[in-house]
Amino acid sequence: MLDYFSTVKEAFNWRCKLGLKPLLIFMFKSVLAYIFLAGFYIVGFQILVRTPLMHYMSVENILNITKYTTLVIIIVVSVPVGLHILKFLIGCITSNHK
Repeated sequence: MLDYFSTVKEAFNWRCKLGLKPLLIFMFKSVLAYIFLAGFYIVGFQILVRTPLMHYMSVENILNITKYTTLVIIIVVSVPVGLHILKFLIGCITSNHK
């Protein structure tokens, strides 16, 4: 899983490009990362339910927290994937014109 984090870091370096197979593996690992982070949020929320803080929260607050947490998780996981896909597509387009 350590290579996943290095691949995420490489997404922000324009020179590091992935081939098709490593890109598909990275996309699969990103789906697993999303599942892990969403599960981590659910476990954290279950811990929060058992604290006195929960008595002061309304349903609207809980829905907003869940909505924005899910949005942040999606952005964190999908931005590196999108950058790698963009670099892959640009690499495919420019290599055909040489």
